[in-house]
Amino acid sequence: IPMLYETGIEFKLIGIWERWDACWYTKIATFGYHPSGSETAFFPFFPALMRLVSPLFGGNIVLAGIAISTTALVLALWGVQRLAARDVGDAAARRAVMYIAIFPAALFFFAPFTESLFLALAVWSMELARSGRWGAAGALGLLAGMTRPVGIFLALPNLWLALSSRRGTDPRSRGLGPWLAAVAPIVGFAVFTLLLSSMSAASVA
Repeated sequence: IPMLYETGIEFKLIGIWERWDACWYTKIATFGYHPSGSETAFFPFFPALMRLVSPLFGGNIVLAGIAISTTALVLALWGVQRLAARDVGDAAARRAVMYIAIFPAALFFFAPFTESLFLALAVWSMELARSGRWGAAGALGLLAGMTRPVGIFLALPNLWLALSSRRGTDPRSRGLGPWLAAVAPIVGFAVFTLLLSSMSAASVA
């Protein structure tokens, strides 16, 4: 059963983050999905990752979620810097990273929510696509589509990058890789949707 920190120093350091969606993700990581439950509104990759990482924290799901979010934020900011530097230079890219980090709502990047994980997956999917590493870009796009509902829209920039790559000379852009990377977020979204449908059908049967 997930630990709920309500008093003392534990509440100030950990319990304060156990709010709103964090409670749902903790519940899913611990008990899984129920076909008729409200938890079906929350996508599976983050809670699955919490469950996978939790043994490193003595089985503490909440600590695992905070660690994942914090690590993902560092990776996301690194990815933003690299991606932005391609088009606007290093100075502007550093400012972009700073603005993300100091924005008042940035505190949610540290909570066991999906914001920082999704940002990291989306940014690195695009960065890898721009580097011609379409397989890795598609894999991260697939996971982004299984992290948040808006992950499906990552297909749009990846499609644009796939189309743009056709004008280049990189032989890696001549096969199916770019197109698979473009549709991967849609596939991730669809996989979760179909899984929920099969669970609902099984529960009715």
